[in-house]
Amino acid sequence: MPHRHRTNSRASAAAGRKSSAARLTRVLSPRGALTLHQVDGALLFALRAALAMALPASALVFSGRTALAVYPMLGAFTTTFGRNLPYRRRARVLAAAAVAMTMCVGCGAALAALTDPRAGGFGTAVVIAAMAVTAGLAKFLCDATRLSGLGAVLMLFSFAVAANGPAVSLGDVLAQTGLAATGAVTAWGLALVGWAVHPDRPQSLAVAVALRELAGLLEPGGGADGTPHTRHRATAAVLQAYQSLGLSPLTTGRRRGERSTTCVFLADLAWSLLITSARRQTPDATTARYLHAQARLLTLRYRRLPSPLPQLASLHPLYGDAATARPAEADRASRRAAELAVGTGAGSPGHVAVLVVPALRMAIGTGTAGGLATFLSFGHGYWAALSAAAVLHSVNVRATLQRALQRTLGTAAGLLIAFGVLATHPSPTALVALIVVFEFLLEYTVARNYGLGVVFLTPLALLMSDLASPAPMGTLVYDRTLGSVLGILIGLACALLVVHGRPAARVHRALAVCDEASERAEQALADSAAVSHPAVQTQLAAAVVELREADDAAAGELYAADVDPAQLAAAEQRAYALLEHLHQAVGRHAPHCRPCRTRAMTPAHTTGANGTTLYYGDLDAPHVLDMFVELRDRASRRVADSLLGTIRQAADAGNFVAKFHFAGTIDDTVGGSGSQRALSALAAASDMGQRKFVDYLATLFAAQPFPPADDQFADVSVLLSLAEKVYGLRNAEFDRKVTDDTYLTWAREVIGDFESFGLAGTPIVRYDDEFIPVVKPEGGPAITPREFLNRLGPSR
Repeated sequence: MPHRHRTNSRASAAAGRKSSAARLTRVLSPRGALTLHQVDGALLFALRAALAMALPASALVFSGRTALAVYPMLGAFTTTFGRNLPYRRRARVLAAAAVAMTMCVGCGAALAALTDPRAGGFGTAVVIAAMAVTAGLAKFLCDATRLSGLGAVLMLFSFAVAANGPAVSLGDVLAQTGLAATGAVTAWGLALVGWAVHPDRPQSLAVAVALRELAGLLEPGGGADGTPHTRHRATAAVLQAYQSLGLSPLTTGRRRGERSTTCVFLADLAWSLLITSARRQTPDATTARYLHAQARLLTLRYRRLPSPLPQLASLHPLYGDAATARPAEADRASRRAAELAVGTGAGSPGHVAVLVVPALRMAIGTGTAGGLATFLSFGHGYWAALSAAAVLHSVNVRATLQRALQRTLGTAAGLLIAFGVLATHPSPTALVALIVVFEFLLEYTVARNYGLGVVFLTPLALLMSDLASPAPMGTLVYDRTLGSVLGILIGLACALLVVHGRPAARVHRALAVCDEASERAEQALADSAAVSHPAVQTQLAAAVVELREADDAAAGELYAADVDPAQLAAAEQRAYALLEHLHQAVGRHAPHCRPCRTRAMTPAHTTGANGTTLYYGDLDAPHVLDMFVELRDRASRRVADSLLGTIRQAADAGNFVAKFHFAGTIDDTVGGSGSQRALSALAAASDMGQRKFVDYLATLFAAQPFPPADDQFADVSVLLSLAEKVYGLRNAEFDRKVTDDTYLTWAREVIGDFESFGLAGTPIVRYDDEFIPVVKPEGGPAITPREFLNRLGPSR
């Protein structure tokens, strides 16, 4: 027995050493360092960033004060912040960033004037200490607000360039600060120009990311077969889409009007597919393909948002209503989801206790690198501090190593480019132009891969430093090389030595929050009157996202979290299972009430509780074929051209009654009233008989204006001239009803009722309770008339 005990002890120790070695290898693995990420809207963002630099700098170039152009360029780095935020929040964030960038330049210039750090001695020590403090504060603030990217590094760079510039009078400091403010204000204004042109652009990009991540979840090899990180990314992306829209998932009936918009509909659809995918055992490649197609449509620069694809519109999610969610609780849930998404609140990654140590780590690394560079008499010693800060601007040790590798490779390539550019001895005007070009290339590439961005960041920083404080080419490149090597090494050493338990504490806290949210969900399912289902859904989804992010952050640190992975996996599985049960409960209890309305004159051959459905055939037919179309929609026209004649023949034979439901999305998005007025004329044709109605419907589709923005159907004379093509339709009564807009109010009610079906796109065909796909994602009819009849079944 004693021998067996000693053997087990040695085995345990060996296992522990093996586990520690495996953990160290995993943490220090630079995997992902060379990955290229897909980024929507990168080209426009890069153009905007370059223009923000070029506009204020060009004025100084033309006035002959090119040396001062570096200061508005530093202020123009404001454009880096909040690139994906909705415009309303972007305006606030960039205003704060503009103040911060201006203060960095102003404080740096004042410090240069007071201490003259280029002379060495006390002034240099003061500037390095100030850089360390600036680096720590910038890191803390960027992490607290979840502003990813190069924000903190560029704030430090702006401070460093101004603080290490030539000593000037205090009067010049005010001028330099004012120029920085000019650049910051220019960047702020350009970042908001799109608000007037395409106000929903940030929201559409956020929804596109959610659809793309959800497609990855449904594809073969995605989260449907057990990959938790794929499911986490999809959940986080869907919550971020709701955060961008200013909503929370499926909350209250007071949002019913908003749900007719494309982005809100697609976000709700993504939420529904995400929740129901938890029980999915096999991939759904078809739906994933449609999600990718819809995401591509959202990223195109339409002035207005495109309609959802019909194949996705038929997968409508369940809608909540005021009866299932008390507004006060729903609002609190929405705020809580927003807090967790942006990193505020005690249970989130933005909690002060989680932020202090990474900021301290960055401050120590920056100060140490700058101080050592000064001690070793490196020229431009602040570059070592900047390199250390760039390496330490990461979430954990593993990310720091990735950043170090990216910065090493990127700096080496960037130095070659900088050497080639400086070898031509460009004039100050050429320097300004080259800086603008490199800023464009930096902003276009850095979001895809940091290392690729550093390739252009290196010559950009060198040229801006040379513009502010001219120096020989060889000296600049030599100092940059030494500073980069020293800064990267100091940054890595600081990341490995300054270890802490905050990430582990964050995992334990996130696990407790997730368990608490799961208990509330179980309580809600047991007693639906106790807690609002949608509110609990939102809180539980946010909690499970934070749990995975906390675990990933801790996994990249050397300090172990001491949490059983099986416990984390069980908590995630429990949360997703409860989310699905809650989602089903919302659908079971949500009433779909039609809004109250004043009655309008109703045409002949209509049916439904409010008389808003035109039909063709016998209402006593054994089956019902519902067609959801829009008179200005090109896809609806293609389906009508292909199938309308077949549908009419089958209805004449008594196989089914065809019911027509009309949307007016193009009137709302593109503008005009063509869908409403054409539908009003179609109602007048229904008074003349069912055959006249269907013939006029075919005529309207055949003469549909193109592009959809052409609103010819709003012209009464066009509608009357088209009626001449239908034998016997034109008469005094028909003309009067069309001219007097007799059924225009009714047409608006029909279009308003369309959202009650939960379908946000056209065309869609439903036979009894079965949806029949009639279009392809890229447009055009998907099936021939014979295939269409075969889908109805021989018994029908």
